[in-house]
Amino acid sequence: MPDAYEYLPKPRELSFESAVAQLRERFSEHRVEPCWLPFADQALTDEIEAGLRGQGLAVEPFEGRPDELELFERRAEYSTRYAGYSGSNQREKRLEHFVATRLLELGPKSVFIDVAAASSPLPEITRRVFGCRSFAQDIMYAPGVRAHEIGGDACAMPVEAGFADAAALTCSLEHFEGDADIRLFTELARVLRPGGRIVVAPLYLNPFAAALTDPRFALAADDLRFDADAVIHCADGWGNRHGRFYSPETLQSRILRPHGDAFDFRVFRVGEPLAAGHTDHSVYLRFALLGVRR
Repeated sequence: MPDAYEYLPKPRELSFESAVAQLRERFSEHRVEPCWLPFADQALTDEIEAGLRGQGLAVEPFEGRPDELELFERRAEYSTRYAGYSGSNQREKRLEHFVATRLLELGPKSVFIDVAAASSPLPEITRRVFGCRSFAQDIMYAPGVRAHEIGGDACAMPVEAGFADAAALTCSLEHFEGDADIRLFTELARVLRPGGRIVVAPLYLNPFAAALTDPRFALAADDLRFDADAVIHCADGWGNRHGRFYSPETLQSRILRPHGDAFDFRVFRVGEPLAAGHTDHSVYLRFALLGVRR
């Protein structure tokens, strides 16, 4: 991401309808839909899994039980330490953290980076629960390494090769615009030592390539670009400029194939009884990606 990147620009003061109309004019080469993407729907999840399998990808069930999730939640002390964290999305965030830490196989010898962490408590949780040496990384932090923070572009971290053996992106890979998602995995191949693990949870997928945006924020970002093949869906009140949803084909072409020499990738489906069945979509983690450094 360029130095001038502004994750949360000041939104335009427009009605949603006016913002959608202006977005259509600005991005006339794209189809623009004035609605949220219907992610987390059971039928859609089945369709996506079929598409992944059609690409020759095995989709594995995530092995985790509700009692294990509850134990993790108690050990992390969400209710007492982070009662206000993520508001109504806390059930989702707890699940993301559980899935990520489970797949990362963290322990006292682990060096962990929470990539694009923003204000997430995950680095502190992993230090306390697993005894890790944990770092929070974000473009919004001051550049450089300070205590437990790594500031600057995640695609060019100021750390030596083989610095870490675990990294996670929880609700963050989708915000890497342009080719930054591709460059990020190239950087992770440098930063992670052999056998190191990267987890993306959720791995946002859709039957076709798509992007989610709040049009008021998108219009305020002069440098914003969407993938050429993406259908743009407008989310009233979402508060973010860009969220990429890979299709099975673009997941292969952008991430899995270009980095297959560096990582062994596995796709997991998180289903009943942990995630599915929430009709209000307050828990929407359906797929996770694990990459193990060769």
